[in-house]
Formats: sequence, C-alpha cells, structure tokens
Amino acid sequence: MPAFLVLLRADPAGYDTLTPPDFAALAVKFDAWAAPLLAEGRFLGGLKLRSDGARTVSREGEVITVKDGPFGETKEVIGGYHLILADDFDHAARLCLAHPNVALLGGSLELRGLVAPQIFAGRVESARPGSS
Repeated sequence: MPAFLVLLRADPAGYDTLTPPDFAALAVKFDAWAAPLLAEGRFLGGLKLRSDGARTVSREGEVITVKDGPFGETKEVIGGYHLILADDFDHAARLCLAHPNVALLGGSLELRGLVAPQIFAGRVESARPGSS
C-alpha cells in the first residue's frame, strides 16, 4: 500500500493564541481524526516540529553552507508531519479532509507520495511506485 508524507502547514501565530484548554481540545480533535487511521493500520506516526530553530544546508557553487532558517516571507510554515498509508493520492486526500490543522486552524496539508528504499546487493535502490 502506498505511503504518503503529510506536511502540516499553518500560520504559527494561530498557535500563539491557543490557551492550554484550547490546545487540549485540539489534541482531542486530532486523536478523533487519527483513531480510525490507527485502527486500520494506516497511521504510521508523525511529530510536531520544534519552532525554536532550523538550519538549511545548501551548495552555492563549490561551497557548502549552513544558514539559520529557513525564514520565508510566507505566513504558513511547516509545523509537523504525519506518515499515512492510502490506496492512492485521492484516497490520501480524502483521509485528510477532516484533519484539525485544516478544519480548525485554517492551515493546509501537503501530501507527498513516498518511494520506499530497498537494499539489493549492498546498494540502496529506490523501488518504483506501485512495485512490490
């Protein structure tokens, strides 16, 4: 069954206004969303990302640099991720329709298909989507 990365995007200022009871209520809504996926073996895990720092490693010409950030000009940042199993992209999107990040916080979710690595003869190769 194909695996999907679900990136949670939201305006971090939205979290700043949540009181501890609001955050607890959000956690209950998340649990209600995730429970059926867990029961079906479709929810593989995920984490909230820390908001107190990030680094970007990139290559500029022949020099590899490390910078603080990313600090984009956008109001939406990636705040966490989930790994889910779904039949296809459309199914993954349907599974995410009631996610609290969208339904309650007004954020968005980015769905990305994953390619599972397979090890053959000591080297790592990527399996083509749909292959077993």
